[in-house]
Amino acid sequence: MSESEKYDGGYPSPNKITIDDSIEVVNNLVSFVEDDLSYIIDIFYETEYLKEINLIPIAEDPFGNLYCYDFDCGKNEIVFWDHENPDEKRFVCDSFTKFIQMLHD
Repeated sequence: MSESEKYDGGYPSPNKITIDDSIEVVNNLVSFVEDDLSYIIDIFYETEYLKEINLIPIAEDPFGNLYCYDFDCGKNEIVFWDHENPDEKRFVCDSFTKFIQMLHD
């Protein structure tokens, strides 16, 4: 079983992650199940701007912000995207495994 299948649409516990000395919350991982509220395709199309900046959502916080794979310039890293500052993205880590490992209380 791959990590994405293992954590599909889950609510991680612990659920905090530190980015640049700032503690952020990971509410849930996106889902690949069409009927789920956090279905990846719905999130992607509801936030059409993501396509323009080459982001694919992997998790949500409780405030409408997203953790995404960044495929801009071939980086393939995970970033934090704040919907209030849509042109900015903050580097989180360089793999899904590291993302999961970064979760803390």
